[in-house]
Amino acid sequence: MNGRKQVISSSESKSDGPIKSDPAKAQPVTPIPVNTKAATPGAKDNKKKAAKKQQARPAQQPASLPVDVSRLDMRVGFIRSAKQHPDADGLYLEEIDCGEAEPRQVISGLVRHIPIDQMQQRPCVVLCNLKPAKMR
Repeated sequence: MNGRKQVISSSESKSDGPIKSDPAKAQPVTPIPVNTKAATPGAKDNKKKAAKKQQARPAQQPASLPVDVSRLDMRVGFIRSAKQHPDADGLYLEEIDCGEAEPRQVISGLVRHIPIDQMQQRPCVVLCNLKPAKMR
């Protein structure tokens, strides 16, 4: 009746009629505690660690801010040459002509996606206003 399995004693199961309960014989049902985490010895340590993690996270900006695509400097470039990076197996080292005096040197992780012969002499889209990053 209350979501728990009801057990019928052997003396009551032999009767042919409907089961009648006597309120004087009824015993209260005690619920089993569900929170087993509090009984574990390291529960306090886990709470402390979770609190520290939340404090260590930087305040994130709300997701409601609109994305301003006009800030991106996207240009169509032409891949003059592409070769394997000398220090990393998963990277290409590319020289891309974006209409400037000298071609840009770009490192990309496209080795698993595009074969090197398809990277030669191809047009591409380049984000030109990204900060340069130090690689190994």
